[in-house]
Amino acid sequence: KEVLLAIESGVLVDEDVNEFQEIINYTRKSINDNKSLGVMIVPTAFCPLGCNLNEYGGYCGQVHAKESMNLEKQAILVKSITEGILPKHRNLSITWFGGEPLAATHVIRHLSSQLIEVANKNNLSYNSDLTTGGTLLTHQVAQECYFDFKINAINVSLDGPKEVHDSRRGGKNGKPSFDTVVSNLESIINDSS
Repeated sequence: KEVLLAIESGVLVDEDVNEFQEIINYTRKSINDNKSLGVMIVPTAFCPLGCNLNEYGGYCGQVHAKESMNLEKQAILVKSITEGILPKHRNLSITWFGGEPLAATHVIRHLSSQLIEVANKNNLSYNSDLTTGGTLLTHQVAQECYFDFKINAINVSLDGPKEVHDSRRGGKNGKPSFDTVVSNLESIINDSS
C-alpha cells in the first residue's frame, strides 16, 4: 500500500526512468518558458553519500569536491540572473541541485535572500525546489528550507527498497543511509500532520 502511494505520488520511480534527462528536460522547459526565468544552482559538488565510489566518482558520475560556491561566484551568479531578467518574465524559479545541496546550506541561505530580493525588485514571483539524497534533510533543515529559503518542493532520491538503496547509496563513512533518510522523512511528515 505505501509503495503504491509512493509510486503514484512520484516519490519512487521506475529504474528505467532517466532522472538526469528529466532534469535536463525540466531545465530546457524553464528556459523556453517565456514567463519564467529558471536557473539550476549547484552550491557544492560535495555529497556525504558514497554511491559505489569508483574512478568516475560513483554512479552519479560526479566528483565530490568539498568546496562550496564562494562569495565571489555567488555575486557573479546573482548579477548574471539579474541581467537575465527580461520584461516578459513573471517568475524566477530556482532549482537547488548538487552533489548534496544541503551540505552547503550557508550558500543556499545567502543566495536565497538575495534572489528573493531580486525577484521582489523586479515584480517577479519566486519559487524554488531542491533535490537531495535526504541524509541531511532533518526536520529543522526542512523548516528552514520552507520558511527561510522559500523552497516549496523537495525531491528526495531513494534507489528502491532498503537493500537496493543501501547497496548503491551508502555513506562515505561506510554506513547505510536508507534508515536515516526514511527517519528524516517520517519526522517531517509526522510534524506536518
